[in-house]
Amino acid sequence: MRKGFILSAVVLVLYTLCNLVKRYVAVEYSVDPVIFSISSLFSASLFMIIAAGPGKFGISTLKNPHTWAYGLFEILNCICTMFLFVYVASTITSLLVQLSVITTFIASFIFFKRRIFLTDLLGSLLILIGITYAIIHLESNIILTVTIIMLLSSLFITLKVITAEAHPICAKTETIKDRCRVTGYVVLLSSIFFTILTYIVSYIKTNYQIDNGILNLVFASIPSLEKFLDEFSVLSGLIFGVLVLSFTRYFYFYAASEAKSENLLIFTSLAPVTTFLAEKYLGFYGLYTVDNLSYLYLWLSVLISAGSIIMILGRLYFIKYRQLETKMS
Repeated sequence: MRKGFILSAVVLVLYTLCNLVKRYVAVEYSVDPVIFSISSLFSASLFMIIAAGPGKFGISTLKNPHTWAYGLFEILNCICTMFLFVYVASTITSLLVQLSVITTFIASFIFFKRRIFLTDLLGSLLILIGITYAIIHLESNIILTVTIIMLLSSLFITLKVITAEAHPICAKTETIKDRCRVTGYVVLLSSIFFTILTYIVSYIKTNYQIDNGILNLVFASIPSLEKFLDEFSVLSGLIFGVLVLSFTRYFYFYAASEAKSENLLIFTSLAPVTTFLAEKYLGFYGLYTVDNLSYLYLWLSVLISAGSIIMILGRLYFIKYRQLETKMS
């Protein structure tokens, strides 16, 4: 149990580090969100495959359509999150992505017939209040953009979770190496495919005049051909993937195997709080750029984290209560 708590705390620290680094390179070095995301996922997945070594669920994973769907949603979510870091502080981004807790809960009810408990509704209400309050306190000229990106990110996270739960191979992975290997193959091939697709779209965007309004909106987020040669976006993404993202994934799988799932989820739900504290601490010493990050966001972080924890513990309580009722009857 103690080992599980320690590993869960390590995951929380790594989540916080991910938030800080992404925001830092987005603001200080203006990396391209798409190129950085693809590069980091590519290097992280390749490193995980090498670290896991040969074994089960390697090439066979690629034959399943769930694999490609999961990889696509993972990439799209990473890109959306990176765009959020461009517009708002790490703390605010970690607050906004908590909307996925609610959308995933709704999707589980619709697709997997999960029961709704009173604590689910209470927790969802707290999260919605916190997110709404965070959005209305943003600068008026970015509210619409940030809201759209937040909704897209939540959609892709939800689709990723549903795909992973329905993936027949994911359910069979037992060891940490198996999970690293499966995830590595899934994301590696998807990132390569997505890079090729993005390059083709970028080429069309650069060389052809497009008059369709919807396509122009999509093309606006696609990097230009020159961005593919932006050394810092590529190299920083590759380094981040190996040194931070891959270890975050590894320790998440490790913690999941040692700790109870609810304990790990509780720790990770605290990421908005720890991110705020880290930003404030580093900003105080001039090591990190923090623009107008008031203590309001600390209380919103606490509110949203509390909402997530209420949903986790409430569901755990009701499930165990039902099991006890069943045994007694």
